[in-house]
Amino acid sequence: MAIARLNTVWARNFGIVTDQFLGTALQAVRIAATNLGGFVACPFRIPPCLDVSYPVRVYLRLSTAANSAINGQNVVLQFRLTRLQLAGTRSEITFDQTWPAPNAWTTAQTQRILLDAGNNWTLDPAALADGDTLGIRTNRNGTAAADNYAQATDLVISAELEYTSRCRLNCCP
Repeated sequence: MAIARLNTVWARNFGIVTDQFLGTALQAVRIAATNLGGFVACPFRIPPCLDVSYPVRVYLRLSTAANSAINGQNVVLQFRLTRLQLAGTRSEITFDQTWPAPNAWTTAQTQRILLDAGNNWTLDPAALADGDTLGIRTNRNGTAAADNYAQATDLVISAELEYTSRCRLNCCP
C-alpha cells in the first residue's frame, strides 16, 4: 500500500469571485471577506487503484489576498461532494469547517488545508465504491457568522485527493 495523490481539474467558478493569479501562473479565485464563493471541479471517476477500505483526505490551498496583522480570526470553508455510483444512485457528502487563519498571515504564505470531517480525514472508509464518479465543490463562506477573517482570500482552483493505493507502485492508468 502506498499513498497516492490526484489533483482535480477546474470546471467553473461558483458564487461571487474574481479570477486571480498567485504569482504569474497559479490560477485562483478571489473571495471577498463577506461573500460566498469558490470553484467546481470537473467530474471524475475515482482511480481504479484507490483502496476504498481506507479514508480519503481532500486538501485545498488558500492564501490571503492582503497581509493581515490581526490574530485569532477564522475562515469558514464548505465541502460539497456529489457521488454517482455505477448503478446511477446519487448521494451527497457535505460539511462546513471553521479553519483558524494563521496569526500575521501574509500573501507569501499559501496554506495547504485538510478538509477535515472531524476524524483527520475528509471521507470515511467505504464512503466510496469502485467505479464511482465524483463532483466536488469547495467554497469560502464569508457570510457565515463564524467567518470573521477580515481580508479577501485566494482559493487555488484545484483540490488534492490523497488516498491509499492498492499498489506499491503506480498501477493506475
